Amino acid sequence: MRESAHILLPTKFMLIVIQILLLVTALSQKHQHLHSSATDALSSEKSLAGFTISWMCFCTLEFIMMLIGSSVPSQFQMVNLLQVLLHLLGIVFTAWFVIDSWPSRDLLPLWICFSIFPLLLEGLTVVEAFKF
Repeated sequence: MRESAHILLPTKFMLIVIQILLLVTALSQKHQHLHSSATDALSSEKSLAGFTISWMCFCTLEFIMMLIGSSVPSQFQMVNLLQVLLHLLGIVFTAWFVIDSWPSRDLLPLWICFSIFPLLLEGLTVVEAFKF
């Protein structure tokens, strides 16, 4: 069981880095995701930029919390596995978002499922680790 930390944490690190790179790509191609009228274009562009930048900040915050080492103990293996799976799914859906040029309004469910939820799990892990 202890060896899973040697697999899960480097995998989580790589997935977070890939996620950030995909979000940078989505942000740099934001004009392809604006499918609304001219009046809503500015609002759509701001929401796309806000979601992608906050998602990148959340990934960075999660990475920093991972560096603190609070999620390394073996009692957090299932949480780490869940986070790895969520980041993997987040990468798949973000790549799909970028490749198929989904409208910017479709980023909200992805942001909630694959940004907020893993960050909350990491935050709960840190709180539980420091209770000891």
